[in-house]
Amino acid sequence: MGPSTEVAAFRAAMQDVLRSFGALNAEQTPCGQTLPIGHAHALQVLLHAQGEVDQKHLGAALRVDKSNVARLCARMAARGHIEVHSGTEDGRRRLLVLTARGKELAAAVDASSRRKFSQILNNIPEDHRGNLLRILSVLADACRRDAFVSARQDAGDGAEFVANASVGEAGDGAEFVANAFASNSKKNTKEEEL
Repeated sequence: MGPSTEVAAFRAAMQDVLRSFGALNAEQTPCGQTLPIGHAHALQVLLHAQGEVDQKHLGAALRVDKSNVARLCARMAARGHIEVHSGTEDGRRRLLVLTARGKELAAAVDASSRRKFSQILNNIPEDHRGNLLRILSVLADACRRDAFVSARQDAGDGAEFVANASVGEAGDGAEFVANAFASNSKKNTKEEEL
């Protein structure tokens, strides 16, 4: 198989996975929650956070730029899912906290995500699962490297970009999607395109 055939096969396989998974639905998560995928991932990051999360770190975890994470946080706050506070030491720092409503929704998203990934995993023969997880890790690393290189090229040497942000605990559905389908957020200016 030549390089162009390999690229075409890889592209087709990735597109099939994204489409089959339901990642292209702008108003519903693949696990059936009625909210945009970026919103669901932000809830997951905040739910699993060890301590406070600021807007900058949320953007790094989701791999979206400053303006997109600001718009996402504004929508989440408007829906009553988060509260936004200024930092005590640095008033420009925006601290994010799940509201009671946000915690409830985040827990529901987490449960439905775990169910969805369990169902998919049950469709994969047990003797293939270890290889699949290793291959997905390699794919996630390749996506992060590509996103890092693209961001550096787009922004120049002064770019502030966090390529290796941790999203959540190993095996978490949010981590899978965020890592496996990481992309250069400058090319995706709308949350729905994530």
